[in-house]
Parts: sequence; structure tokens; C-alpha cells
Amino acid sequence: MARQKSITPATVFSATVRAALEHVADPQWLGEHSPLATPYFLGRQSPDGSYPTEARDRGLVLQNAIREAAGDLWGGPLPASRDALAKAVDDERFDQGSRSSRYHYYLLELRYLRRHYPPSTFPTAVEAMPGFVNVSPTRFFIHLDEAIDELCRRLLDRLSPALRLERPGLARAPVGRSETVITALAEFQAGRSVAVSGQGGVGKSTLGAAIIASWPGEVFWHTFRPGLNDDLNNLLFNLGHFLRNAGAPTLWGQLLAGEGKDTPVARVVGMLRMDLEAIAASRPLLCFDEMDLLQTTEGDPRRKQHAQVLELLESLRGVAPLLLIGQRVYVDTDAHIALEPLPPTESGELLRLLGLEPDAALLHQVHQFTRGNPRLLELYAALRHSGEEADDLLRLSRAPSSQPLFSRLWRRLDPAERDLMGMLSVFRTYAPRDAWPEGEKTLADLVNRGLIKIDLAEGVALLPFFRELIYGALPPERLKHMHVGAANLRAGLGDYTAAAFHFVQAGDPDTAVEVWFAHQNQEVLAGQAAAAGEIFQPLAPDQLDEANRTRLRVIQNRLALLAGEADRVLEGMEGFTWEVDDETTAEALGQWAYALEVRDEFDGALARYDEAIDMLSRATQKVTGWHLRRGFVYMGASDPSRAREEVLSAKCDIERLQGIIDYEIGQYASAQTHYRTALQYAEEAADERRIAGVHHIMSLTAGRLGDMAEARANTEKAIEFYARIGDRVQLEGVRAELAGLYLNVRQFEEVIGPAEKALQYFERIKHDRWIASISTNLAEAYLETGRLDDARQMVFKVMRMEIPSDQPYALYTLGHLHDREGNPEHAAKSFRQGIDIATANHDPFIEAYLQRALGSLLGKNGDAGKGREHLETALRMFTEMGLEHETGPTAEAIRALG
Repeated sequence: MARQKSITPATVFSATVRAALEHVADPQWLGEHSPLATPYFLGRQSPDGSYPTEARDRGLVLQNAIREAAGDLWGGPLPASRDALAKAVDDERFDQGSRSSRYHYYLLELRYLRRHYPPSTFPTAVEAMPGFVNVSPTRFFIHLDEAIDELCRRLLDRLSPALRLERPGLARAPVGRSETVITALAEFQAGRSVAVSGQGGVGKSTLGAAIIASWPGEVFWHTFRPGLNDDLNNLLFNLGHFLRNAGAPTLWGQLLAGEGKDTPVARVVGMLRMDLEAIAASRPLLCFDEMDLLQTTEGDPRRKQHAQVLELLESLRGVAPLLLIGQRVYVDTDAHIALEPLPPTESGELLRLLGLEPDAALLHQVHQFTRGNPRLLELYAALRHSGEEADDLLRLSRAPSSQPLFSRLWRRLDPAERDLMGMLSVFRTYAPRDAWPEGEKTLADLVNRGLIKIDLAEGVALLPFFRELIYGALPPERLKHMHVGAANLRAGLGDYTAAAFHFVQAGDPDTAVEVWFAHQNQEVLAGQAAAAGEIFQPLAPDQLDEANRTRLRVIQNRLALLAGEADRVLEGMEGFTWEVDDETTAEALGQWAYALEVRDEFDGALARYDEAIDMLSRATQKVTGWHLRRGFVYMGASDPSRAREEVLSAKCDIERLQGIIDYEIGQYASAQTHYRTALQYAEEAADERRIAGVHHIMSLTAGRLGDMAEARANTEKAIEFYARIGDRVQLEGVRAELAGLYLNVRQFEEVIGPAEKALQYFERIKHDRWIASISTNLAEAYLETGRLDDARQMVFKVMRMEIPSDQPYALYTLGHLHDREGNPEHAAKSFRQGIDIATANHDPFIEAYLQRALGSLLGKNGDAGKGREHLETALRMFTEMGLEHETGPTAEAIRALG
């Protein structure tokens, strides 16, 4: 009776999770059979942070991960009883229909988890479950598919396979490097940074692995790979993922809130510092390998993004100990270790560890031949074990390199070894060790011979040098076949950007587009936008079938807009043809409109938005008709909730936009009316982010109207949401705005404490807009509480920042400062300058206060006529804005002039 979705590369991970759910109560089965129950996929999810090796232990870790991801669907502590669980589901389902995340949890509970409903509790049979939740059997399985898909997203959110944290393993302690390890550890204990440089094959990464094996704290390791993870955003997401797992989620929350957009270094340094300070007790060590791949030469296409990465690394010096590894390291460090080849004695020790016992004469020859380079010594040993004679090898060349030695070894490998190394050559990062269970013995032999490296989470990879040699030697058809295998493997583990790369390399761009398009939100929020850009931007529409051409255009547009490249969108849309009434085409048109908006081409933007809206309107009519027909067929309620939510969201956005327009021109009562309507639509749609956004802007409007109780109530609702999702920037900003609103009711002491705290935060993350806004509020609060020097300092800070919207507010306080210091001419000049800027900014709120301040100043200094003009202007503006708490004092000031 159960309906199974067809399995495609885009759905294979969902199928893998479904199989795990079928056996979720049996950790032994999970550990033995599920590809998800591996250290490679799960990482350090066990309670003690280790990588479990026994099958049942691995199964328990996967079981717990699934249960926790399902718990995320519930969104809080689970009810204690079945009745409470069912009631909570019914309440949310009444509002949200089948889109309710608690309903999704409930379906998973009934069908698989059985924690509230033990296996012996009704409904025990799948056939009885549709009736139990009051839907038709067909709808039940559709809803269950949706619940599993949502569980997959939550599981991937937790584990982030695209951001799999590296932890290099160590096959053996590096020969002759013990003193160097001790020296580096001492530097790190003191919080300093260390650079390790040296020629290829000298053992730099091996030394790094030995160092972290002895480090007592948390370790972050990032190996730069061009086109894959050498951009700023990917590095930030990797760092954020590491810090979140270590218990410091500030950066991670902000990256998610930014929805994958490129993030300036200055904006995140403060958050990185705070997160690193928060986990200081865990003694984090940050390691960066292959530093020489960060190109800084003029004309290199990746120079700009590499410069951003280097800027970030520079900013981390002194914040946490750094280990930088490469043939060249472009960042200054406290200590520098130039790794030299091994001397003869240690070359002999390494050869003995590799199973050779050369006499003194042969050792002298071998050392001269390899010049003490550990990689060449390992290759020499591997060749000897493969049957090569020492004399034949030593006659090869007086200047040996890895390439001829490895080429000679490659010919000596048996077919199974060549096949396994060939398959590994198509992977750009570590692959799961268990992907080739039939080749486990072969793999172990290659690891022991130093030809394959393995990390602590059972990932395997070729050394980059070997990978390039093997990859270049394989026939094209063989490579395509191997890329298909790698693509399906990556898709099965939810690593969709990597899967798309392999499908493109296999000559199947259509599947690459289908896989990535279906999961693009998840991949963007895992920092994969730049890597995806390298995959999809070079593709041309004529490489794809008709259905995927529009999807490719949407992908390319989205990636370009995330990178701030609106021009690329405009270039791609010229001559673009589309299907009428297609939702994906409407998305492309919307992107086109946004790119024109960025370019200030408003007429063109409006025209494109009109086309997109018209297209979606026609599509919505079709969807509504289909839902109606389906309702007749099933004789029950169909599920138009998604279309309904889109309509509600659109209505919410339109009402909020109208409210913002009214707010900006000072029509606060009208703005509040629009906001209340917008809130109603957002609540009907159960859209938490929109609800929080409306509460936020409602608090500002209430504050301007002097209703602090209403302002505080709305602020607290917005704060609760931003705190829950970890959006620290919005959270601190809303708190700061609430403090600033107390200026309007002259409760100046209420402003200072919260605003000072918020200012410290935004100065640490270098967020100029918030720094300027909060500083203007503090300037006025300091002035009114007698702290004139502090007020002056804040005023000039804002003036130096030259942000137009904040200038008139700073000038308002500056004018009052001059007045209190007995300098009315300078005061009048500041007020007039503020009025001019406020008028240009279309900001009637501060203009009214400036008009009143100037009128009062002129009146008390003997110019009653001019003073009255400005006061009457202020009164008219306050009245138009509905600021009744300001009209009274203004009218009183007019009467005082006689």
C-alpha cells in the first residue's frame, strides 16, 4: 500500500534516510547497513566527541541524530503525553494544514519513531494510519513524503556534509620532527601563530597532523582547494560550522541570516572574535593548509577572493593560535618553521619503518638520490616492495622527482590497486572509506605504503600530486564512468554541490542542474555558492534539454546576485527565451528585475516585475483550478495551503511596503493600520520571519507615536524570534532601537545602558550603519543627562562617518550643545544645516524637531518673528504626523513668544 517515490540523484538521499527510518529502532542494523551510520557522514556526533568504531555504537549515533533532527520539526520540548502531542498537532494543523512541521513530526512518530506510540499501541498497521490522522491514504503518503523530505533538510542542517570538518590522520609519527612538534606546541600554548613552509613532499602536512594529534583542544583544519573552498564565504561557513559545533553559534546564525550573500571581512571579524572567545576554554587551534594556492599575483582571476581570505587570516592573528602550512605562506606569523629534508640518519630510520634495511653504502646512495625528501623515500620503498631493484632505481636520474618514480610504480600496481586509485583520483576531497567495501584490503595496503591518506573520520584521499598524475593518465570514457559513481555517492550523502560537479565532469549537465536546483537553498546556506558558480556559470543553455535551460538561468542568476554581479544577470537575460506561465521563468524574470533595480534602471525593473507577477498570477489560477479538481476527485479537502501561503505572503509584503512608505513620510497612524493588516496576513501564513519583521517595524512606529508600552511589546516579540534563530545582528539592533525610542518620551536614562552595550557589539563587528544610528541616540541621551563631553564625542563620530540619514540627528544634538555652551550662532547654523539634510532625505520626523529647536533658539535670542515661523512649521509637521505628545509643547513654545 505504501507509495514509494522514484529514486533519482536528487532524491537518493531521501531514500537513504527512509531506509534508516524503517530500522530506526535497531541500532545494530543501522550500524551494519546504513551508509549514514559512519564517522565520515556523522562526524563527531557521539556524546564524548569521538568517532565510534563498533557497528552498534555507530547505529546509536545515527539513531540519535535522526531523533534530534525530527525534534527540530517539533520546535521545542516534546509533550509528555500522547494526548498533549495530538492536541498540539491538531492546533497547528488547523492553522497551517499539511505544511505544519508538527504534523510532519507526528507522521514520522506514527510511522517510524514510535516513542509516544509504542509498537503495540494503535495504530499498529500502516493501513490504519491515514484514518487515524483523518486523511485519505493517497494524501497520507504524500504528506509522509513531505515529512521525510523535511527531516532530510533538518538532518543536513545539523550535519552539513558539504562542510565536513577535516581532521587529518597520522599513519605514523613523522621521523625526525619531534623537536619541531614540541616547538610549535609551545608557540600555540602561548597563543601565537606559526607558519610551516618547505618544498613539496618534505612532510609539511604530516607535521601538521602530528601537531594536532598532540594538541589538547579543539582543532579546525581547512585545506585550500582552488575553485572549491578558496573563497571567503566558504571559509566563513566552514569556520561558522566548526564554532557552532563547539558551542559558539553567533557567526553561524549571522551567515544563515545573510542567506548566502558575500560577506565583507570587516562585518564578521567581530563575530569571529566573540565566538572564539566564547570557546576559549576549549583551546581552539585554527589550521590552514596549502596556503601557497592563494594566488596574489596581478592578473590572476582569483586574486580578489584570495586577498579577502588573506585579510581574514591576518585579522585572526592574536585571537587564536594559527597554523599556516604551504610552500609559501603569505601571512606574517609570530614564528616560522622552514622544514628541511631529512639528514642521512633519519632517512635510514624512515626506510626501516617502511620495511627496508639498507646497509651504510646503499643508504648513502639512496639519500643522495632522494635528497632526504620523505615523499621520494616513500616512493622508493614502495617501488622496492613492488619488485624493483635498487640499482635500477638509483640509475634513473641525478635529479629525481616524484613524477617518474610514481609513473614507474603505477605500472607495477595490480589492477585492483589501479582501479581504486583511479576512482579516488576523481574526488577533490576525502571520500568515504566504506564506499568500496570489497576493496578494503587493497585500500589498507595502499595506506600503509603512503599512497593514500586517511583521516580520523574514515575519509580517504590521494595526495594531490598523485591525484593529478593518475587523473591525467586515465582514458576519457573511464573518467566519465568514475565521475558518475562519485556523483551518485555524493548525492546519496546529501552533498549536492559536489554531486553536481561530478555530473558535469561526466558529461551530464542536465542531471547536475536537476540535483542542484532542487536543493539550492540548502547548498547556498552551506556556503557553496562560489563553488557552485565555478560549476554552473560556464554552462551554456544549448548543452541542456529544454526543461533545464530555464533552471540553469535561475541558478546562474542567483549565484551572480549573491556575488553582487548584477551585470552578469543582465548579460545572461538578453535574448533569453522562456515558456509562458512557468513558475521557474517567473523567478528568472524577478531576478532580472532585481538586477536592473541594483543598476538604478527603475523603469526596466518595474516592467520585468510586472511580467513576473502576471506570469505567476496565471500560474496561480491554474494551481487553484487543479486543487479544485483534486478536491472533487478525493471528496475531501485538497491541499491548497502552499498557494494560499504565497498569496498571504504577497499580501503581507504589499501592506508592509505601504506601511514603510507612510512611515518614511511621517504618516504614522496610516502606517500602523497597514502594519496590523500585514501582521494578520503573516500570522495566517504562519511565516515567523515576516511576523518578526512586522513586529519590529511596528515597534518603531509606536515609539515615534510615544506609545512605549506598545513599542516594548512588539520589540519583545521580534527579539524572541531573532534570539531563537541566532540572528545576533538583528537581535542587538532591535534592542538598540527600543532604547533609542525612549528619547521620544524623554526617558534618557533608559537609553544609555542598552545603547552602550549594543554599540560595543556593533563596533566589534564594524557595522557602520548601526554604529552611526546608536551613536546619534547616545549623543542626545548624554546631552540631556549632562554628559556634554561624551555627547560631543558621539556627535563627531557620526559626522565623520558621513552617513546621510544620521547626519540631521547628529546636527540636532550638536546645535543643542552649542546653545548650552553659549554659542547661539553656531547652534542656529547646526539646526539649519540639519533641516536642509532632513529635507533632502525626506525625513519629516527629525526635521520637525530641528524646526522647533531653531524656532525656540531664535525666539529666546531676540528674533521672535523668525522664531514663530519655525515653530509654526514644526507644529504643522507634528500635527500631520499625529505626534500628539509633541504638538502640545510646540504650541506652548509659540504662545510663550507672545
